[in-house]
Amino acid sequence: MQIKPILVPSPFGGEGAGGDGNCQAMMTHLSRPLTLLLSVLFVLFFSARSYASEKNKPATPAAPAQPAFSEVVIMGVGDILPDPSWGKFNISVDKLFKNVTEKLFEASLVIGNLESPLTGKKQPAAAGPHREDNKAAAGLRDAGFSVLTIANNHVMDLKAEGLLETIAGLKQAGLKYSGAGANIADASLPAEAEANGLKVLVISASDIVPAGSEAAADKPGVRSMKDAAQLVEQVKKTRAANPRALIVMSLHWGVEAAYTPTGRQKDTAHKLIDAGADLIVGHHPHRLQGVELYKGKPIFYSIGNFQFDCKSPGNESIIAKVVYRDGKFEPAAISLLPVFIDSGGIPEILGADAPMRGAIIKKMDGMNKAFGTMMKGEELLPRPDSEADEVPEDFTPIGE
Repeated sequence: MQIKPILVPSPFGGEGAGGDGNCQAMMTHLSRPLTLLLSVLFVLFFSARSYASEKNKPATPAAPAQPAFSEVVIMGVGDILPDPSWGKFNISVDKLFKNVTEKLFEASLVIGNLESPLTGKKQPAAAGPHREDNKAAAGLRDAGFSVLTIANNHVMDLKAEGLLETIAGLKQAGLKYSGAGANIADASLPAEAEANGLKVLVISASDIVPAGSEAAADKPGVRSMKDAAQLVEQVKKTRAANPRALIVMSLHWGVEAAYTPTGRQKDTAHKLIDAGADLIVGHHPHRLQGVELYKGKPIFYSIGNFQFDCKSPGNESIIAKVVYRDGKFEPAAISLLPVFIDSGGIPEILGADAPMRGAIIKKMDGMNKAFGTMMKGEELLPRPDSEADEVPEDFTPIGE
């Protein structure tokens, strides 16, 4: 009896068990998921290797942070007339600053108010406009000045031509300037300088602008601050665009021969600091005025003349010295260096033994009381009681 194998239908197609077709079909069917599995494992393996390689790769160093400055010393001085007092004295520019140059070079940045055009024009009449030789710019640079502000009531004495020649001379000497220009856009630009790694922007404007002297869209002239709100808005924008810059305001303002600032000046000064200014240096009264600390920021309402043909009490002056340290924009130290201007218009820093030094410090201390500040030697400090006394408008310091 012949026994035939029972053929069971294969689930893989083809003949039943024991047939070659069945085995081949089974292997073909199994190879598909196996190939897929191997492909997945292959991808996972090399992805893991790639991840491990990236993970162990040294991180790309971040861009170095802006280095913080260690110490910056800013010095500000008042009105400057470098010509030998309208031709009265035969004194060269280098001799005008012989007594202060060494001290000025101790600063990281020195700012002064140039209250005169620098031109090569013929000397006008003695009673006429202020005029300086355009070679004086190099003398000012060599004396230690870094930035000259030209927003005032005399830089346009010789009209647009004199102003533009002045600017050309300053540029040629490598000096920064602000406060006047070929048009209002130029006149409004801050002077940009670098001091020991710190960016310093000096914005200058004048509240005393003779008729025809104000800059316009297509006219050379001075940056006016008659519209104080406009100046405040400029400071806001400057601060927003320069969060790590020191913003210094140099303002030609106030009342001539007055010992106190006006209410409008104080209000404007506070708004400027609220907008982002760090330091305010004022001039024009030809007198010294008190110093305020508003939110920790110094306001020198008037630091008087500096190099000027003047008589007492206009010959009493100070150099405003503000020190910033360790990358901080709050002053580490504020000093008022007493200066006396001799009959030739030459300034001299008063030493410890000079009788007038004590007199100037005493005057400043009396005027500072109105602003809650006090003098400790040459150093400016907040008064312990911090309550400011009102100083009458007709106040005259002791010794006048």
